[in-house]
Amino acid sequence: MMKKLPLALLVPLLASCSTFDMQGSLTKVNAEPGVVTAGKVDVVITNEQQKAREQRAAELLQESLSEDAAVELMLSKSPAFQELLLNHWQAGASVAQTGRIANPVFSFERMVKGEETEYGRFLRFGLLDVLTLPARQAAAEIAIDRAAMSLSAEVYASISQVRLAWLDAVTAEAKLKIAEKAFTGTSASADLAKRMKQTGNFTTTDRIRQQLIFSEATIALATARQERIAAREKLVRLLGLEGEDAQQLKLPTKLPKLAKQPLALTDIAKEINQRFDVRMARLDYESALKRNGVDQVSTFTDIEYGRRYDTINDAGSISHKKGYELEVKLPVFDWGDMQRDALQANLLAKQQAYKNAVLSAASQLRESYSLYRTSFDIAQHYQEQILPMQETLLEEATYNYNGMIIGVFELMQAGRDMAAAQQSAIDAKRNVLNAEIAMNSVVMGRPIDASTTKISASSASADAGH
Repeated sequence: MMKKLPLALLVPLLASCSTFDMQGSLTKVNAEPGVVTAGKVDVVITNEQQKAREQRAAELLQESLSEDAAVELMLSKSPAFQELLLNHWQAGASVAQTGRIANPVFSFERMVKGEETEYGRFLRFGLLDVLTLPARQAAAEIAIDRAAMSLSAEVYASISQVRLAWLDAVTAEAKLKIAEKAFTGTSASADLAKRMKQTGNFTTTDRIRQQLIFSEATIALATARQERIAAREKLVRLLGLEGEDAQQLKLPTKLPKLAKQPLALTDIAKEINQRFDVRMARLDYESALKRNGVDQVSTFTDIEYGRRYDTINDAGSISHKKGYELEVKLPVFDWGDMQRDALQANLLAKQQAYKNAVLSAASQLRESYSLYRTSFDIAQHYQEQILPMQETLLEEATYNYNGMIIGVFELMQAGRDMAAAQQSAIDAKRNVLNAEIAMNSVVMGRPIDASTTKISASSASADAGH
């Protein structure tokens, strides 16, 4: 019976071990609904792959970069994104390794005593490792699924960050155009006020007021230029551009149009159990549950099994001896109770984390949807109410100026009010688009920070009531 034991113990070792398929993991990411909005996620290893990515990036940079093109460009060019994929590869391989057992140890010895030579061969491995291998493999498979889910969540977050950066960059481009027009207008106004003061047709107070308006426009233009540079460079970094590619980057000067109607909460809400965070929390708990029994046993003892086969050559007389040994760790000083307490606490913590993820999901969605609807309503109010009223006021000011009812400075003030309303309308539209991305990230279960620009009620009132 003892002769057959080693072979029986080696059977699990010959069975399939836990493995990690990086390409299969990327295939899951690309197939995950709502994750990859443009392009394809793939890890770049060979020079041929790199050249193909560079060629595609060059094609995208030939045109004004749309939001989808920005996402595809990031997937093609960004070294930070490739680092994310490679780190996942490393983590996935490490997780798969936990489903394998240590290799057996083979020892060989040669002992000489006079004319007697003894050759010893000894094979040793952990008996508990072999017996618990199925449970370890099951836990490893769950952990591998969890790693794939984590990758999908991180890819989604990376794509969302690029989309937000693209919106910020386009917003900065649009606001710069308005700031340049306002600067040109106030420059002419200040110059006219100066010349009228010289001819005695303008008071010192009025001239200084026009000069202060011009100074404000100058500062606003400088600020808009800096904001454009900052937003553009942030996008450049996320896209992974450098040198000529960064200089070649062209962006639209207008944000995408708003939808006529806001999204309904029932249209975007998905099954809570399909969220990334809920699925990962559930897998964390299941993996801990699978490993709990194995880890509990290891806190008590460890067993090493070995087989020995010796050959003795005594002056030409050959003989053999064989046998086995068991090495058992005795729980004398440490009974492992603290380790078992820690394991139990960890298992319960994973369980509570799963419950918390489920409970938080609905609340997070309500909060993010409220921000989206508020932002949409404000932007819609600007589009349908404030901007048309400002246009009407500007038209009236133009008619009154042509009829010599008001002066040139009143006409320019109407133009400045219109420009201010346009700036606020751009911010309001950006807030909607940002809030929509943030809301979708909550729906997916990978919330991201999406800042919104505060639009004060007093500014809106001033714009609407000039």
